[in-house]
Amino acid sequence: MIKRLTTTLLGMLLYTVVAYGGNLVTGVAKHSSFWEVLGESLFFGIFVFLFQSFRRKDATDGKNDKTS
Repeated sequence: MIKRLTTTLLGMLLYTVVAYGGNLVTGVAKHSSFWEVLGESLFFGIFVFLFQSFRRKDATDGKNDKTS
């Protein structure tokens, strides 16, 4: 759970930096605020947190496939 939360927070931080940096470069920052980017980052973080629970823990997952 802590690993999922840490990964989510890191993803949110990275998303915020990239999104707001892109807004500054393209000139969109004067039409949108940093708080809007933080709101987008929050929704992105919720998606990442929930998506991590659907990942498979192991590629084999108990399958003993010996087809070689």
